[in-house]
Amino acid sequence: DKDIGASLDFKVRDELRFHWRGSYRNLKTHSELPHYEYRLSKGKYESVDANGGNVSGALVERGNHGYDSEREQIESSIGADWDSEYWEADLKFTYQDAQYTPIDYYSMDFVQTDVDLHYDIQDHRFPQVVATDGKDLFNPENFHLEDFMERDRIDDESDTIFSSKVKWKDLFGSEYFSLRMGLKSRARDNVLSYESAYYDGQTGEDAFWLSSAFKGDTGRDLLEGNYRLDMQVDKGLADSYIADNFDTFTYDERRSRERSDASSYEVEEQVDAYFGMVDFNRGKWRSLVGMRQEDTSIAFQSNEVLLGKDALDKDGDGDFEEFVYLATNPTKGSSNYGHAFPNAHVRYRLNDRVAFISSYTNTIQRPLYGDVVPYRRVDLEDREISEGNPDLRPTLYTNVDFSVDLKVGDEGMISAELFDKAAEDYIFSGESIVSGGVYDGYERTRDENSSNAQIRGMSLTWNQPVHLPLLGDGLSFNCNYVKQETELEYPNRPGEVLQLAGHPDNEVKFTLSYEREKLFAQVKVNVEDERIYRVGS
Repeated sequence: DKDIGASLDFKVRDELRFHWRGSYRNLKTHSELPHYEYRLSKGKYESVDANGGNVSGALVERGNHGYDSEREQIESSIGADWDSEYWEADLKFTYQDAQYTPIDYYSMDFVQTDVDLHYDIQDHRFPQVVATDGKDLFNPENFHLEDFMERDRIDDESDTIFSSKVKWKDLFGSEYFSLRMGLKSRARDNVLSYESAYYDGQTGEDAFWLSSAFKGDTGRDLLEGNYRLDMQVDKGLADSYIADNFDTFTYDERRSRERSDASSYEVEEQVDAYFGMVDFNRGKWRSLVGMRQEDTSIAFQSNEVLLGKDALDKDGDGDFEEFVYLATNPTKGSSNYGHAFPNAHVRYRLNDRVAFISSYTNTIQRPLYGDVVPYRRVDLEDREISEGNPDLRPTLYTNVDFSVDLKVGDEGMISAELFDKAAEDYIFSGESIVSGGVYDGYERTRDENSSNAQIRGMSLTWNQPVHLPLLGDGLSFNCNYVKQETELEYPNRPGEVLQLAGHPDNEVKFTLSYEREKLFAQVKVNVEDERIYRVGS
């Protein structure tokens, strides 16, 4: 990982300043991922109980995949700040471009077929699998090449942001009022070009056996010795054999086009925001009241992969009922929405030590713009689908807060806050089973909108400088405690109100900092309750 950064600040005069920031990052990654897999779904379940089961005719896989890739990212921003007696203004323009380039990608699987297996799940943390038909699962001569894949993936993403803010001091000649206005425009686009080519290995006497591409090492123990990863594939030996015998492998058109075309897309997002806010500040009172308008437009182009029965017997095997690749149709779509967000903040200083603050705000959390593209990635072996959702709506939050700030001593501060957040169209990652069609029975994963969620609770924060004889000034600590409760009705659990996944009931953060002119040191501790990770049916 290599990073280069540069900056320039230029002061024209006291009222006007310009600044420039630039950075470049180059990230190169090398990854090797050997794996060992029992494909029980390829066999027939003979018996199942609470402790395990027996499967006949299953498949055992040993494989390896990996990649070398490079990601380059460049970012540049330029801005200006202007400050006069009655006006303040700042402008900023930022451009970022990131490109992902695969240098080498490989994936190959060796399998042993028609194996009778017994799996034991009495120890649910470390399930075990053994062969019951006497076949040797640790002999490389029993594993032949099932398939291999070549992949080429280009990912280019750019991001352009322009923002401008203006403040009119002493609005209409009143020292108590000021007006803030601004706009922000952001344009992002992403082009993903995905090309995967699957090839089926030979069978019978012409099969390529793992013993011919075996590293020969003794392997390694994993997870406290409960598992052993051995018989790893030697990429060099396997690549050499594939190159010398490439014409003997069969191109799998369905898997290749299904993965490549469905995963390639172009998407553009444009977000324009405008705001105006009046600031009132007199005596013990200060208030900010304003409105923000945000408009979002998304346009995408993707591919629809059509599969159907092999009525013309494309592969010449006489099976007219199997599903094969028929065609790829380009598809286009768009999504547009706009929202107005009123907001208000009020602060009252009771005296020099106590202040009361309340606020009402509306905010938005948009889905990742790549998640609304109707792409579809299919894993035929595990019968799984991951796909985008063009009907995904943003999550809208309505926030109400009330807090009290109490000054402790000359420099310390304790804040107590009560908060309530209502979330509309909360986004979550959902899993479901496809019913009907080519992928009947497949498990589908995609982002979806749920019903409204509620988040409410309290927060206590204490910030305090500490003066010690040996350390002098510069030592301080900050402690924050959050107690909250959340509610959400999950679509797969109708009628039940459950805790929101990913949100702990209690959280404590403690920070100890020491800062001097030439030294900064900090220690952070964060402790959270257990949190729900996922909610099943």
